[in-house]
Amino acid sequence: MLPILISAFSISLAAALSPGPVIAVTLAKSYRSPWAGLQVALGGLFAEVPIILLIYFGFARFLQSDVVQIILGTSGGLMLIFLGVMLFRRRAASFQYGKDLPVNAFKLGFATALINPGMVIWWGTVGALLISQISSYGLEGLFWFILAIELPNFLWYSTASVLFYRFNHLWSSKAQTMMIIVFSFVLGGFGAWFVYNAVSMLI
Repeated sequence: MLPILISAFSISLAAALSPGPVIAVTLAKSYRSPWAGLQVALGGLFAEVPIILLIYFGFARFLQSDVVQIILGTSGGLMLIFLGVMLFRRRAASFQYGKDLPVNAFKLGFATALINPGMVIWWGTVGALLISQISSYGLEGLFWFILAIELPNFLWYSTASVLFYRFNHLWSSKAQTMMIIVFSFVLGGFGAWFVYNAVSMLI
C-alpha cells in the first residue's frame, strides 16, 4: 500500500505546486487572513472526496463523459472570468479596505476544485487507476489514500497563505495593486481557457 500512497502524495503535491486558479484565489484572499489557504484546501477536500467515493464505488465513467466536461468547463470558466473581473474592479481597495473577492475562501476552494475540467479528466484517468489499486485494501486503504491526496493541498496552500499575509505589507501600494491585477488576469485567463476547451469539444 505504501508505494500507492507515496505516488498519490507526490502527484497531488506536483498538482498543488502548479500555477492555477486555486493558488490565485488563495493569495488574493490572504490579504485579509492567514487562514485563507487552510479554508481553500478544506473547500477542495469537500469537493474531491465525493468524486473519490464515486470512483471507488464504480462511477468513473460518469466523469469521463463529454457532457460532464463541457458543462464543468463552460460554467467553471464563466465563473472564473466573473471572479477575475470582480477582483480587477476592486484592485485599488483590496488591500486598503478589505474588499477582495465577494466569496469566502472555503467556497472559492470548493468551486475552483470542482469546476476545473482538468481535475475531472485527472480523476477519470490517473486518479481512477490509483483508486483501483488501493481498493484491495478496503476502507482503511481508502482513508489513507484520501489523506495522501489532500495533505499536500493543506500544506502548500496554508504555507503560501501565511507567508503572503505576513509579508505583503513590505510591498509598496503600487506593487500590491499590480499583484491584484495579475491575480485577476490569471483567473480570467484560466476561465477563458476552460470555456475555449469546452466549446472546442462541442465543435
